[in-house]
Formats: sequence, C-alpha cells, structure tokens
Amino acid sequence: MSRLRPTDITEGLYMTSLLTLEPYNLFERDSVLRRAVDREGAGSSEADLLAFGARVGSEEVFQWGFDANRYGPELITHSPFGERIDEVRYHPSYHRLMELSVGAGIHASHYDGEPGDGSYVARTARMHLISQVEVGHGCPVSMTGAVLPALRERKVDIADLVRHFVHRNADKEGLAVKHFTAAALQRLSAYDWPGNVRELENLVVRAQVLSPSREIQAGDLDFLLPQTSEAPPLSSPPEPQSLPALRRLMTDYLSHYERLLEGAPPPPGLYQQILREVEAPLIELCLRLTGGNQLKAAAILGLNRNTLRKKITELEIDMDAAAAEQKSNT
Repeated sequence: MSRLRPTDITEGLYMTSLLTLEPYNLFERDSVLRRAVDREGAGSSEADLLAFGARVGSEEVFQWGFDANRYGPELITHSPFGERIDEVRYHPSYHRLMELSVGAGIHASHYDGEPGDGSYVARTARMHLISQVEVGHGCPVSMTGAVLPALRERKVDIADLVRHFVHRNADKEGLAVKHFTAAALQRLSAYDWPGNVRELENLVVRAQVLSPSREIQAGDLDFLLPQTSEAPPLSSPPEPQSLPALRRLMTDYLSHYERLLEGAPPPPGLYQQILREVEAPLIELCLRLTGGNQLKAAAILGLNRNTLRKKITELEIDMDAAAAEQKSNT
C-alpha cells in the first residue's frame, strides 16, 4: 500500500473537520466503554446505558450542550427594586441538562445498589456519556459523590474533633488551650449539629475566646448552643443593662427624625443608613475591647470572622485607630 503524501493527510483531516455532527448513540458507538462496563461488573445495565446513550446523542441534547456553552452564566447583582440579590442565572439549556442527568440518577444512583453490583460503574458510564455533550453541569451533579457523614450520626467523634480544634486554634490563632469537661462533651453530644462539623468548629473557637477559665464546663456552653429538646433547658444570656436605654434613645431619635420630615416620606435606604450608624460603633467597640483581635471580636459579636472582615471593609473602620485607642486606655 502506498504511503499518503502529507498534503493528502492534511486534506483528509480538513475534510473530516467539516463533517456535520449528526445524532448517534454515544454508548453503542463506544466499544471501549462497552467492554469496560461489562468487564467491571455492570453488564446488566447495558440496556439502560444504550437508552441513555441514544438520548444523550440526540439532536435536542446536542443543542442543549451548544447553548449552555454559548450563553454563559449571568450575574444579576440587584433586583428591579434596587435590592442586592447577587443571583446567578443560567441559560435554560443548562437546567435541561441538569434535569436529564438527575433523572438518569447520575447524582445518586451509585448509592442505591449493593457493593459490587456495578452501580458505581454504571453511574460513571452515564457521567462519561453526558460529559461529552456538556461537562460544566457535571460539577454540581458529581459533587453528591463527595459527601461527609453527618456529625449527628457520628457523635462518638465529637470528643476527638473538639481536641483537634482546640489545639489547631492554639497553633494557628494563638488561643489558649482549654479543656472540655466530660459534662461539656456530653452537652455537645446531646445537640444535633444541623451545621455539621463546621458548626462544631465555630463553637470551639467561641468557647476558647469567651470562657474565662482554662476548663470549659457544661454551663459555659449555655450561651453558645441553641436550645434543644434533648439537652437540659438553657438559660437566656443576660442582656447588657444599656440595651433598654439604647432602645429608648433610638426611639427618641427616630421620633425627632419623623417630626423633621413633616409628613413627607423618608428618602430610600433609611434602613441601611440606620443599620450602618449602629453597626460601625458596635464593631469598633468590640475591636477596642479585644485589642484589634478580629477572631475574638467576631466571637463576641456572634459573627463569622470572614463576615466581620467584610463589614470592617464596607464600614471603612480604621483598624489602626481602634488598636491605638485600646493601647492608650491600658
């Protein structure tokens, strides 16, 4: 057989690239995938995979893939009324692909069967087929395979997790190493942890910051854990004596503001303006009391540290001034 000249090869590749993508059965035409599915013990799923391959290789689904890539996600920052919503909108084709994948069980079918019955293999084959049409939607669909057990089902691990978080916080944040008593650990085990491990992690940080003693008792958790039916009734934290006075001051201030309006409606944004005026001095106070330590200030405020950092930036709070004022007071 004569060898093809380079020009013939180039022309052949060029002509191949001009061929129109016609509908076809992605599973039926993929002999390597079919042999792998059978070899790995999922041969009983061949009929389902053939049906799915035909659907995925249809002209309609091909078009979904093209449109989902042509029209990317759109960030909508505000509603028509000016409210901040930060909504990401996807083209309808993206949602159609998600519906197709979820309907085929790609998100969870590998949990339905018994070990060794080929469920994982069949699910992986479906994922391979749909990814040839559009791979982006596979991220949220496949994440269901990366799961952690719920902490409420692994309460035996709470004591080890608490010790781990205590020492990690000491190493990374310079917090004092504190000991949770057996009664305190029992109180933690009585809670259901809807926020899973992250909620426990945040609680340990707050306990290390707020507890004055090196030993954390069950009572020290009263203000950190929501009330549950399983745990003993928790007492409500005492309100600072200044709060009733603050409310009266705010009422007087707003009444004076209402009189100044003389019946006219206030300008838009009143809520955010008032909130900003209250938030800024409150955060500055907590930063002064903690010497500028954002972790401790966030614990006092009951905020996530990242949320506090965002508010410090948005409210233009001067961290250097807060630290300097704290030093001058000491």
